[in-house]
Amino acid sequence: MTDKKVMVAMSGGVDSSLTAALLNFSLTKELIDDKL
Repeated sequence: MTDKKVMVAMSGGVDSSLTAALLNFSLTKELIDDKL
């Protein structure tokens, strides 16, 4: 999961808003997985 975040962050120059959405999604998914 961390590797994905790094890859998304590195490619963030293309579309920062899309990157932010993807990062928020992965962070939220991790929080949900932790609660489960």
